[in-house]
Amino acid sequence: MTINERIFKLLDNKNKSQKELAEYIGTTPQVVNKWKIRGTNPPSEFIYKIAEYFNTNTDYILTGHVDQEQYNQEEKLLVKYYRGISGEQQSIVMNTAAQFYNCQPTGLSSDSKIG
Repeated sequence: MTINERIFKLLDNKNKSQKELAEYIGTTPQVVNKWKIRGTNPPSEFIYKIAEYFNTNTDYILTGHVDQEQYNQEEKLLVKYYRGISGEQQSIVMNTAAQFYNCQPTGLSSDSKIG
């Protein structure tokens, strides 16, 4: 499957329109429609925003490879915040997260993904 085919398959699967995608990535619906009609791939400057729109990663858009560790927007934001604080603050965050993780409600195992 090509990049182009993946993008339009994602649009179909998620019941999204070319117009919605175009608005999100900062182009016109006509440009997106040309990609479909001509079977061409979007310029590289749009790939990151397209992946973000579909809540996936650029690897999937470019290669079709599904990374087992895809992160949603909240998880990505959490990593960004974590990277922006001091080492001491990171230790506090890690200890707090570990405490929450160890106090899971009944029914969740340690390998369950929440969200």
